[in-house]
Amino acid sequence: MPKENKNGKKPRWVHPMSQIPEPWILLNYYFSSFKGKLLKGLIHNVNSPIQNISFLIEFALQDLKTIKTSDKLLEYCTARFSTLKKQLVKLTEVLRPIELFERLVYEDRPLTALELSETVRELLLYDLYCKHHVKVNLDVASKASLLFPNSGTLIPVVCQLLDNALTALKTIKADKLTIHITETEIHIIDNGCGFDISNAAQLFEPWISNWPLELLPEEEQSHLGLGLYWTKKIMEAYNGSVAISRNQDTTISTIYLPRSEK
Repeated sequence: MPKENKNGKKPRWVHPMSQIPEPWILLNYYFSSFKGKLLKGLIHNVNSPIQNISFLIEFALQDLKTIKTSDKLLEYCTARFSTLKKQLVKLTEVLRPIELFERLVYEDRPLTALELSETVRELLLYDLYCKHHVKVNLDVASKASLLFPNSGTLIPVVCQLLDNALTALKTIKADKLTIHITETEIHIIDNGCGFDISNAAQLFEPWISNWPLELLPEEEQSHLGLGLYWTKKIMEAYNGSVAISRNQDTTISTIYLPRSEK
């Protein structure tokens, strides 16, 4: 049986603002929020190599003070700095995905399936729950190549649906996430808290939310209930769309990409 939302089947109204912000404003708002959530994971991932670098430099300075013979000092320092070099490489590897992610968004250029899959794979390592508890299956169809003309648009849309999936997984401590990319569709599949399928269309309306009550912020100016709304509006502007569906105990978020003219 599908896992039902703890708080009942019906979506709820959440605090509406006086008017609905433009979808492009919402894109920036939600995307900034998503990047903020990655900050904790980024700090966690860079902490280990930075600590190791600090220790190595401290040990090398101690060697300079305590070792009297030049041969022994050279041997110790060579070993320290060889390890230091490896830690610097590791630090670079940790930071590279976030740099690629930012470049793809702000260059706003054509996006390939390979670039998207690599970006998603690395970004998920910045979410600590996903990194340590979720089995991720990333599948790219062999024919998928150029996906979308504007990386600065598609990546925030994908990140919004990923954020929804991760929130659903954390809500009930679930552990499976699949991203399937084809030439015309992107599927994000999770076994999280789910929703009532009869209300799927309502979830794309402004100010509607199906999240458990404990996830709803108290602030009236929260923008909650607009995530699916803006993703669909943005994709429709490019002759694409966004949909959500249920299959047994999984939720499937689908981005329908505009078909390229051949």
